[in-house]
Amino acid sequence: MPPEAAEIARRAREAGRLGIDTEFMGEGRYRPELCLVQVSLPSEDPQLGDVTLLDPLAENTFDPAPLAEVLADPDIEIVLHAGRQDVALLRRLWHCDIRNVFDTQVAAGFAGMRAQLSYEGLLREVLDVRLRKTASFTRWTGAR
Repeated sequence: MPPEAAEIARRAREAGRLGIDTEFMGEGRYRPELCLVQVSLPSEDPQLGDVTLLDPLAENTFDPAPLAEVLADPDIEIVLHAGRQDVALLRRLWHCDIRNVFDTQVAAGFAGMRAQLSYEGLLREVLDVRLRKTASFTRWTGAR
């Protein structure tokens, strides 16, 4: 079972930053459905970090309020990649403004890299790390 959102929020405040990424289903819907939230926090090993998966689809098991407060805190850096849709979705569902955003795709553009650089492309170009892409589309809802 993942740590409570309150514990993740406490650690984010302590670290001064957190990384966040969402998986959602927008196909066939008027509004996208949030299916998975991935939160990354610094850990004792700065090369690895600590990633927690949160399941907003699990009934009555997830209260996003503590994380929403962190996202709105201007003292906490929120790191995303191509986060426009993530920000819009979290603002709508978690009822929070997201401040102090560092978008790695936008930063890559300011650093002279090509526009719309994917996360995989950024890792390859900057760190020479290659990710295996096993699926280009996943039904995160579990629906068939």
